[in-house]
Amino acid sequence: MRNRGLAKAFTLVELLVVIGIIAILLSITLPAMGHAREQARRTVCLNNLQQLTYAWLSYSNEHSGRLVSAYTWGPESWVNDCTVCMSVEGGALWQYIKNPRMYVCPDDPLNYDRTYAINAYLNGEAEGAARTLSGVRQPSSGVFCFVEKFDPRGLNEDSFVCSVYPSTQWVDTPAPWHRNMGGISFCDGHAEMWSWSDPRTGRDHTPGASQPTNHDLKQLQAWYGPGPTPPGVGQ
Repeated sequence: MRNRGLAKAFTLVELLVVIGIIAILLSITLPAMGHAREQARRTVCLNNLQQLTYAWLSYSNEHSGRLVSAYTWGPESWVNDCTVCMSVEGGALWQYIKNPRMYVCPDDPLNYDRTYAINAYLNGEAEGAARTLSGVRQPSSGVFCFVEKFDPRGLNEDSFVCSVYPSTQWVDTPAPWHRNMGGISFCDGHAEMWSWSDPRTGRDHTPGASQPTNHDLKQLQAWYGPGPTPPGVGQ
């Protein structure tokens, strides 16, 4: 009887040790799995941005160099906010990308019809906007095309407007969906995940907020197109 009791006690201790080991392994592997899932979502988002930019370029090539409208209404807009159709299906780029999932970032928590917006300098709302591909500032690799945009209303209307340096005010706001990073593509077709370095970026949505020390605003101004490039900012 004594031997059986010792055997049972030993088995219970052994079980507790195994449970402890499993708990330790889970604490190690779960963050790694979360990181892997986020990496996969970033890959999907980058692919979306690249495909949209290729569609944007294809539209221009097939329309004698004219840029698709960066607005979200009208017969030549890239998407169309109408009352009788899906906004992406009613747009001019739908003929090139007929997959609604490619217009939405998998990390977007607001469930837009679309996550991305076109640079207002590219046939959008910006003063002195380029209307043709040849009119885009050179090098085109330094002008952003699509960007993840945050709109707390869940609408993402019209193009992405950025103030021109030396202004220190935000107009539209990039979305830091990817753990303080945001997807952005450029007019030469490449896309990247950009790390927003200022904790206010994408979180302070006060209309016209002035942030003279926000390096992220200056970086977007450098990529915007019109106006001078802020000093000390790479392109």
